[in-house]
Amino acid sequence: MFTWWNNSHRSKNYIRERLDRAVVDASWCDRFPNFRVINGDPHHSDHRPVIVEWGEAVDKSQKPSGHLFRIEAGWVQEDNCRTIVQNAWNLTMEVRAGKVVEAVREVGADLWDWSRNVLGDLEKRIKWVKKKLEECRRREICAQKLAREEILKYKLEKLEAQKELYWRQRAQSH
Repeated sequence: MFTWWNNSHRSKNYIRERLDRAVVDASWCDRFPNFRVINGDPHHSDHRPVIVEWGEAVDKSQKPSGHLFRIEAGWVQEDNCRTIVQNAWNLTMEVRAGKVVEAVREVGADLWDWSRNVLGDLEKRIKWVKKKLEECRRREICAQKLAREEILKYKLEKLEAQKELYWRQRAQSH
């Protein structure tokens, strides 16, 4: 795949070159067996970036563990988060007489499931609220419409704050 072209509009002068490459050795391939190299979107440029996707590193000295659970800071801002945690914890500790480790796993699994199946993708939720807000703004002005618009603006602000919190957490900034 060519990574650069001169954007000439005449076929006689059109130049394409493969300027960028990814280079790895055998030990890197062993450590990242699921890697792949792709050319990214040029985004209005004459250059396509080379992207190396490597997935998870494989440490052969340790036995493989399950999915590492991390709580999303934005979940805590959701109304039902506390209920999800309390129900999962109580079910494991009181009903099943489980151990703390099992309760933490159960809470993590329930939060993960809740996030994927109830909350959904944050970007899609923001897009949906923006769409509904735009629809609301195009209607005739009335008290009910203004109240609906205020609710949608509040939801959008809350989602945008969660998005900011999400990226702050990813950047590990405090």
